[in-house]
Amino acid sequence: MIKYKNMRKSTGKFDISGQEVFEGDVIESHLGGQILEKELIVKYGTYQAYCPCDECYMDSVGFYVSSDGLPDMPIGPLEDYAKVVGNVFDKKERKTK
Repeated sequence: MIKYKNMRKSTGKFDISGQEVFEGDVIESHLGGQILEKELIVKYGTYQAYCPCDECYMDSVGFYVSSDGLPDMPIGPLEDYAKVVGNVFDKKERKTK
């Protein structure tokens, strides 16, 4: 039997190595050939996004990444920058910097 709490939503996107990305995955950003020193957690729900046309933050709904010390951000093209390094549900040690 599959428990509801074990089900995760697929983003419909893949990381730089071709691995499917799900809600709850922990990713590293490899943007510009450099690895961001923070783990980003893929989440789904309501978050604040900046609208440059209206010059204000407004509610957005969908997949986004969250990390301590950074604003929530839409996931964007994960295949261009993201590498899955684990998920928030596994008890395995993840690589930390």
